[in-house]
Amino acid sequence: MTKLKSTTLILLLFIAFFASLLTNDAKAQSYGVNHSFFLTDAGKIHTVKSYKAGENLIDLFSPDEVFILPEMIKHMNASYIIDDNEVIYTIDPDGYVYENSYAEEVDSRLTKSGGNFFITRDGSVVIIMGNGSIKKLDGAASDLDSKVKVVGGNYLVTRKGTIYVINSFQGEIVKVSLNIKPNKIAVEGGNFLISKKGNLISFGVEVNGDIKVNSERNSAFRNPRLVGGNYLFDRYNNIHTISANGVINNGNKNRKIKVDGKKRPTKLGHNYFMFDDDSFYNVDSNGIFNYIQKVEEIIIKTTR
Repeated sequence: MTKLKSTTLILLLFIAFFASLLTNDAKAQSYGVNHSFFLTDAGKIHTVKSYKAGENLIDLFSPDEVFILPEMIKHMNASYIIDDNEVIYTIDPDGYVYENSYAEEVDSRLTKSGGNFFITRDGSVVIIMGNGSIKKLDGAASDLDSKVKVVGGNYLVTRKGTIYVINSFQGEIVKVSLNIKPNKIAVEGGNFLISKKGNLISFGVEVNGDIKVNSERNSAFRNPRLVGGNYLFDRYNNIHTISANGVINNGNKNRKIKVDGKKRPTKLGHNYFMFDDDSFYNVDSNGIFNYIQKVEEIIIKTTR
């Protein structure tokens, strides 16, 4: 082999190795838990990705083959819809919609609804996985230490105050060391809760299965004006966000948004909000809020 060919081969191998590092890093992002959708008056579903799409890519995706009117919906939450024809639609982080038979996948009546999971009458917990698939854990709710009293987006709290986090990457229910009595909870968010004393507790899930629990006490968290799935607006109109891995505010505080003279949005979703002038924002997996576009269609159903 000549020196030129050898040098070229080494260079190509280096580029391939560096590219693999970038790819692995991208896959390590915990973006499979903060996605949702909204419905328009025309029966169209628009999915909201868990990240802001790059240049020339679509942020709000609307599959042509999916048509759902509000009166057709029996249950819905952040990442799924169950209609009156016993069809369950699930959403993945890239905004794609999957259609499944509820009878085949679940076959038991829904009793409690979380953001990326629900509990059924037969005591099972059904998890909407990070890739949009469905995993049923038979009898899992019956195995908890006591009856479920609080259901959040990716967590639940039992009567005894035990907190369990739903790991939608591994398909597991994970008990965490922190406890809180249900009657001490003031606000139930998607991946966080707020105690009556103003303590915000976040529940993060990493792609590798690690559960991250963070806690921050702040008087601004008491009596928030608006509550989404991974964000809230406090009484001073600051927005506070929670990333997919549970980081609160991403190190930033006192963040205000003012659109067309308005300091607070009028429509809320699990990972998005909208102002009166049709300005649409999402809150991505990193806890960053992004202006997406103007949405001029009439929105009649959101995920909050």
